[in-house]
Amino acid sequence: MNNKYLIALDLDGTLLKDDKTISLATKKYLKELEDKGHLIVLTSGRALRSVLEYYKDIGLSTSPVIAYNGHYSTDPNLKHYEIIHKISKNTAKSIYYLLNQKYIDSAMSENQETIYVDKDDAFLFAFYEKDYLEIIEGPLDKTIKDDVFTFVMKIDFDENKRNKIKEIVSRFPDVQVRFWSGDEYCELYLDHISKSKTIKDVAALYNISLDNVIVFGDADNDIEMLHDYKHSYVMKNGNIHLREIAKNVTRFTNEEDGIIYELKEFFKENI
Repeated sequence: MNNKYLIALDLDGTLLKDDKTISLATKKYLKELEDKGHLIVLTSGRALRSVLEYYKDIGLSTSPVIAYNGHYSTDPNLKHYEIIHKISKNTAKSIYYLLNQKYIDSAMSENQETIYVDKDDAFLFAFYEKDYLEIIEGPLDKTIKDDVFTFVMKIDFDENKRNKIKEIVSRFPDVQVRFWSGDEYCELYLDHISKSKTIKDVAALYNISLDNVIVFGDADNDIEMLHDYKHSYVMKNGNIHLREIAKNVTRFTNEEDGIIYELKEFFKENI
């Protein structure tokens, strides 16, 4: 093992400000850390192409990325590895068939070449940045032709409907459903895959001790990584219940460069 650190950063609500930008001070400091040999691993539920926009914005060049909540990872420049986990097309189509019309309002799914949508959704298109991908519209149980990285459904706040969605998804042992905090969406994910699982795989590829992993997150798709690592930080602006899971709470929010304050103190004390 070596003395490099793997710094895993969630994007929305963590690294990104509320206007979806990264401050100049944060970009400068993260690039300095990469230049010193550390890995700055953007770790998001977003699609790879969306994560790469921020990777380029920071000026990263030697670090890997993790997209789709751990379902995909690669080194964007050297491309010496790929970690790929996909949801079976049959599972996705079956769940959509059982939920459509009665329990969900709309849905989208994608792999790296194609977006499948049953209805136009401006929020999801902005989140996943559809540019340059083939878009296939129509009922997803009819249109999906390949295994997929993500499957997101728009729902309402009816608790009975949410419980029914959980019950139906539980019939499929390979996937689970996660509800987005404060939003009218939920997503499917593979039962054994998380950001944390892929961080461990990436750390092994780069010969980095798990004691040298630092993670930052703010939402329920960060639960596993906030739990699994001794240097874990939930953002001050993050979901309150995550403070019982993470080892630390940042002193400042995502609007206040919360990440770099903690990293500067950490490296002052540990390097």
